[in-house]
Amino acid sequence: MDLATIQNELQHRYDLRCDYRIEDFLLQDQAIAKALRADDGLPELPEQILIQQSEQALSISVFLDRQITRTLEADSPGAALHNGNLDAYWYAVEGVSHFLCLAWHATHERSVTQLELELVAEIDKFLCAAMCLTQQVESARLTSLHCLLFRNFRWEPSADVGRYHEANRLAGGYCQWLQQQYLEPGLRGMGSELRRFFRMPKVDKLHHINRRVSALHG
Repeated sequence: MDLATIQNELQHRYDLRCDYRIEDFLLQDQAIAKALRADDGLPELPEQILIQQSEQALSISVFLDRQITRTLEADSPGAALHNGNLDAYWYAVEGVSHFLCLAWHATHERSVTQLELELVAEIDKFLCAAMCLTQQVESARLTSLHCLLFRNFRWEPSADVGRYHEANRLAGGYCQWLQQQYLEPGLRGMGSELRRFFRMPKVDKLHHINRRVSALHG
């Protein structure tokens, strides 16, 4: 599996047109990534989005550790998703999701917050893995997958743990609703739901999730 496959899947899921390919923005040298961060004090992570914005342009680089792409090439999650390649797959999906979300919003001259980027990426990580599992395993245990992503994890050291925690909480509730509403019953219509959700402004996204979660527990 390569990054282009992941980008194509996400674009199809949200019905997005993007004239940019992540391979043209990919950075895999940690030393260069560290230099571009200008010694911001953040730890060296396997996946990072580096952004420089001016009035006329938005410059984006997507850093992914080489071991991530090597794992995807040698042990494709599309063929068999398991504990040995799951983390690499999630890092790759997160990087592609961030890139696509930024590129689409910039192309449409719309602002996007860091919380939105993390929120959409968490949703994408769950759905991409869920789709792999349901195609590969007849009785995929999506509840276990949900717990692994949204409960049984540890935070990487970061100055923005609060934002990641909020994105994880919101995405966890929304994905639980998607799981019960569409994935487990095998019902159609999730594509329309996701396409509409992606295009909502941040405030509407948050209200939409809260309404869905309230209905789930009501």
